[in-house]
Amino acid sequence: MIYLHSGGGAFEKQARVNQVATEKAQEIAKNKIKQVVQFRTIADFSVELEKIGAILLIEPTIELALEVGRQYSQLTDIVIAESATSGRKLTVCQIEFAVTKICVL
Repeated sequence: MIYLHSGGGAFEKQARVNQVATEKAQEIAKNKIKQVVQFRTIADFSVELEKIGAILLIEPTIELALEVGRQYSQLTDIVIAESATSGRKLTVCQIEFAVTKICVL
């Protein structure tokens, strides 16, 4: 499952969106008794999959979000904090993958 957290594009909400996404990833991983892994670049993909409870992407590029989705969406949960500046681009993830979008108030 991919969870896409969004704050509606307001810059002042970005810290809250990031925090809520982080908490969701921690909750998922805790329930699986595994760890949260945060990918910042494609080079971070060398993590052992059996240790991953959830993958966290904080304001990723569209390329990183799509690549992580392609490689891991069938294997583990992915939590994405959408960027206020480039979040609209992540709509592509909603088209390519089954995504649960969560709006952070």
